Amino acid sequence: MEDNQIFYDPSNKDSILKYAKELCGRTFANIIEKFNNEKSLAEESAIYDVKHLNINKGKLGNIVETCWFHIKQNSDHAPDFPIVGVELKVSPFEYTKDKEIRAGERVVITQINFNEPPIVNLSSTILWSKMEQVLFVFYHRDRTKERLDYNIEYVGIYNIPEKDILIIKEDYKKLIGKIMDGKAHEISEGDTMYLGACTKGAKSTDRVDQYKSNIKAKPRAFCFKQPYVTYMLQTYFVPSAQEQEKCEEIVSVEELKRELTFEEIVVQKINKYQGKTDKELCNLFGIEYTGNKAQWITLTYKMLGINSGRAEEFVKAGISVKTTRLSPKGLAKEPSPLPPMRMLELDSEKKWEDSILYDQLTTLKYLFAVYRDDGKGKDCVLLGAKLWNMPSSDLVDAKMVWEKTKNIVANGVKFKRKTNSKGTVSISNNLPGIASSKTIHVRPHTSKTYYKFSDGTVFGKGTESANGDKLPDGQIMTRQSFWFNPKYITEILADVFSSK
Repeated sequence: MEDNQIFYDPSNKDSILKYAKELCGRTFANIIEKFNNEKSLAEESAIYDVKHLNINKGKLGNIVETCWFHIKQNSDHAPDFPIVGVELKVSPFEYTKDKEIRAGERVVITQINFNEPPIVNLSSTILWSKMEQVLFVFYHRDRTKERLDYNIEYVGIYNIPEKDILIIKEDYKKLIGKIMDGKAHEISEGDTMYLGACTKGAKSTDRVDQYKSNIKAKPRAFCFKQPYVTYMLQTYFVPSAQEQEKCEEIVSVEELKRELTFEEIVVQKINKYQGKTDKELCNLFGIEYTGNKAQWITLTYKMLGINSGRAEEFVKAGISVKTTRLSPKGLAKEPSPLPPMRMLELDSEKKWEDSILYDQLTTLKYLFAVYRDDGKGKDCVLLGAKLWNMPSSDLVDAKMVWEKTKNIVANGVKFKRKTNSKGTVSISNNLPGIASSKTIHVRPHTSKTYYKFSDGTVFGKGTESANGDKLPDGQIMTRQSFWFNPKYITEILADVFSSK
């Protein structure tokens, strides 16, 4: 088909968008069929035959490019619609168990070149030309269907808001800073807020040279991080999702235009209340004091000026708020949990880099609000806050725990019934405990226990639906999660304690 036979004007953004919106309601199979019929009408052979192709997510994007927009495959660094400066991205969405729509994955923008000094000014980069205006085509990844039968549902052009651009510039500066320091091998996707640097090798062992160091680094690409794409999808593309509870912003555009970074502003806002007890903070914000540590999460949001518990920047960046209590000597008093795991999901994971735990440790950031116990059990005093993500050097240790847990679950968790001197019965298991590694361990995520053994015996005061989790062998045990070790938390927060 000749260029003059395409059905849109590539020099007109409105024309491109209007034609793109005709994709809504179509499947990829339908797009191919339409393209091949048009080829036949033009007395040409149908050139897009997918019968013998392994259709992956990348090829779904190629189908839209080739069969709908008639864009020839190339390695050009320019946007897909160069005249108007619009890049095309075809990306999946899914629904959570709570029927909430979310992005199926991060959106890769362009490869990072570690072999030469990066361009300092973001607006002068290839990256910026490919992210400033993006035509998104979102399809429903319904895993009960064949990939070609996935349905395209949302289409639109996304222009990055001014405030997000300021944060993305901070992200870019942080990433190229590591590259220029010869530390590309230390980059983690959790280093940044909205603009990530995801791994991009065909194999997890792939490594590339970096110009400033002899240490090889994992190949990476710039990307919109998955939480950011989810927020974008819910806020700008899906009408029903827009009716959800609105987020409140922590910082304004004007604040970000000053010298401090977003992270520095967040820490500064909380540190303004240093030295106050949790009781004093409750009085200050008009909250009834309960003495429950969970109340500290609410106080953290209040100190940031957030009343709803939904901070726009945290939702976009996937930042999880955690609170911890240190002893008078600066030692963490409790472990800190990650979200509950599902043993069947863990058992189905093939690669560490594709696991849920890897995603939680490498892509997300954590805001710790830190309190110090007075040692008398009366008052807890706010020391300050820290935004943190796990360093790449600690992932080796976390991977070891993941592998141990996965192997134990696959081979069958071993249970042992114990009775203490008071006659209280408890159940122990052989999952990696707190002494098994420096960083994380496995322990119950719920306060109530529930077990159902292979002989039908049930133990615990909880319920299967609320507290139980099914194992591959059919038995049910109390729901578990990975937890940060107290000693590791002490190490993470040592600078917060020592600075006070």
